[in-house]
Amino acid sequence: APFYKAHPANYVMGMLYAKTLLLNKKYAMADAFLTKLNILPFEGATEGRQLYHEAKLMQAVAEIKKNQYKKAWQLIGGAKLWPANLGVGKPYQDNIDERLEDWLSYICYSGLNKKSTAAQFLQRIVSFTPKVDNTIMNFLPANQLVAAWAIEKTSSANKATEWLQQQGKLYPANKIIQWALQVYAREPVVTLTANEKDGEVRILEQLCN
Repeated sequence: APFYKAHPANYVMGMLYAKTLLLNKKYAMADAFLTKLNILPFEGATEGRQLYHEAKLMQAVAEIKKNQYKKAWQLIGGAKLWPANLGVGKPYQDNIDERLEDWLSYICYSGLNKKSTAAQFLQRIVSFTPKVDNTIMNFLPANQLVAAWAIEKTSSANKATEWLQQQGKLYPANKIIQWALQVYAREPVVTLTANEKDGEVRILEQLCN
């Protein structure tokens, strides 16, 4: 923090500072900071937006746990944005995995007793097709857990387990998918290191706690 404040043009240090705020659970501070940080665009520059996304959804989870569904919904909507100051443009919609946002939206609308709207978010989740095209995944591995939850709601727990096991076989080296399978099955969970966890894993862990 002192280094970044002395060198505000150094956006790399700015991103490290934002990451530190997130890891210290200062989500609102990280969110406010990221609205002012200017990251120069460069190829593969997705980290700034990932930090922003995590800051928004961590706050949304906190509001959900307080039954403040309208506040949570606003934060979820913010998490779907791609602010220009964070150095990366919005991809094509087909290449954006918003299943976690949709699951949180489902929880919010269920809490507000808006069952029809809640059901629409479940359908959005189960209709998403995770795939790999030229070694590039269109999905976030932790969101396979979200898909299993949605399949259970719309079909059955057996169907959800089958689907998630199939994903585990498709990507046996992906530790996050193996983690998702174990969380869903309520089995002893594989320990992911801090470097192996991404924002989605941390958000889902917070949601499940």
